[in-house]
Amino acid sequence: MRVGILKGNGIGPEIVEATQRVLLATGLPFEWDDIPVADEAIRLCGHPLPPDTVQRLRAVKYAIKAPFIVNKLEGRVTCTQPDGSRITYPSLNNAVRRELGLFVNPRPIRGYRGVSGRHAELDIVVMREITEDV
Repeated sequence: MRVGILKGNGIGPEIVEATQRVLLATGLPFEWDDIPVADEAIRLCGHPLPPDTVQRLRAVKYAIKAPFIVNKLEGRVTCTQPDGSRITYPSLNNAVRRELGLFVNPRPIRGYRGVSGRHAELDIVVMREITEDV
């Protein structure tokens, strides 16, 4: 199973490493594909979300994305499209989501007997819209 890894920055690499250890403990065969983004992509390519990163993300079925830390009022990202046009996004997170056509983050919520009290039977999914007001 090929999984794209977006290490992010700040505590992102630590979170990804811990996530990978947990997933490997399942015994499933994972093939990790480190895809540069944020600070790592700037170091390698001069841009936080280069076109090659977007292409590689489209090629994997699954990806683990760590947090991206951006200083306030410094997060705008302009991406060049395949036709040569350019689109500016309000943040790196928004750019990744919009470039990949993602618009919702499902948040499952479950109760557990012996832990959740009167909410032990709770089983819902909240669909969080993530395109920042679109």
